[in-house]
Amino acid sequence: MRAGQVGVRLRDQTERIARDLRYLILHEWLELPSDLNPREHGIARLLHTYLLKARYERDNAYLLLGICQEKHKMYDSALYSYQQAYALADGDSTGEGALYRIGKLLYFHSDDDRAARSALTDYIASYPHGAWREEEYYYLMKVFIRLAQFAECDSVLKGFAAEFPQSCLETKIRRELVMAR
Repeated sequence: MRAGQVGVRLRDQTERIARDLRYLILHEWLELPSDLNPREHGIARLLHTYLLKARYERDNAYLLLGICQEKHKMYDSALYSYQQAYALADGDSTGEGALYRIGKLLYFHSDDDRAARSALTDYIASYPHGAWREEEYYYLMKVFIRLAQFAECDSVLKGFAAEFPQSCLETKIRRELVMAR
């Protein structure tokens, strides 16, 4: 067998593994009880094996692993997995998903609002047509409110209103701003 054929075969096998992982995550993992230790579950072992052996789609495997970890409240591990996924991604949808999840995880499960602000700002700057752009803007403005940086929030709100003129989140943020001041 020639080297080119081996590479194609490995890529096909890796794509099948990735598809299987997605299926397992969607149909088994997410329905498990939350007190389950993911390190003892077959899917986590499969993900770890995949991460160690696969050369293709490692970024996606890290993203899926982070989703599993976040589901089971292993926030530090999930953050690490998302950061690995983002570092390995080539600016594709996996990288976008990883950066989105980093910002959201830091917003909801971290006391470090500055780190959340940084991740949310990075997402908005890196993905001008991103799928979660409106939501990330919203969380960024809420971080500014939590940090009592109202001028920065007003500035972001102007850009947000121009980019998403029909968004109901604008009214919600304006109300929160009035209440926080």
